[in-house]
Amino acid sequence: MPDSFDRWLDEGLHKLYDDVVNAPLPAALLALIEGQRDSTPPEPVVTPTDEGHPCE
Repeated sequence: MPDSFDRWLDEGLHKLYDDVVNAPLPAALLALIEGQRDSTPPEPVVTPTDEGHPCE
């Protein structure tokens, strides 16, 4: 029984989302992703709270 459900779910998800997953990425989004891949990770933003530094 679980195999039948898994197959049904898999087929249903493929029918719903295959077109979206297989669609090409817009050039601007692809450029943004490629740009992030080549850069160093940004420093984390630390926002102080009313009580002081969040790490204290």
